[in-house]
Amino acid sequence: MNDERSVHDAFLEARDAVAKIEDEDYRKIAFQVVFARLLDASPATAPAPANTGSRVARDLTAGLVAQKLSVGEFLAHFNPGSYLESTAAIAYYFLHNLQQEGVTRQEFLASFRTARLTPPKNISDVIAQCIRKGLLMDASERRNGQKAWAITQTGERLVENRLRSLDKESDA
Repeated sequence: MNDERSVHDAFLEARDAVAKIEDEDYRKIAFQVVFARLLDASPATAPAPANTGSRVARDLTAGLVAQKLSVGEFLAHFNPGSYLESTAAIAYYFLHNLQQEGVTRQEFLASFRTARLTPPKNISDVIAQCIRKGLLMDASERRNGQKAWAITQTGERLVENRLRSLDKESDA
């Protein structure tokens, strides 16, 4: 869909499709997914990000994006060992699958719940630990008036190395 009228129609249809979802966090995420699919601009058709580093990392990212995994499926495949890894993986998912650089505190919590994982009791502390370890940084812009964080190259490498090692284990 390229014309303005079609975009407007897709927006209205996506808004109506998620209107009955009571939890605002889930509604926002659902809207993004539905709207992207209606526009036929799903993450699977988007180009792989240029800053992924090596060719292997780009191939890995493209493979996961092409699978159209939900955040829950992505985290299940990633099999995080800690809240730090989970939080970095969620930021990675938002960047590569949703083409959204910044992730808010509420989006992190909603992603944990969507994946049916117990969210950390203090997500702000986990985010601060990720920043100290160089996995996350402050995003360049606020999202919906809320502070947001973006994954760093170090965080991307952590997630990609973990995914590569899991793929090698499954091949063996």
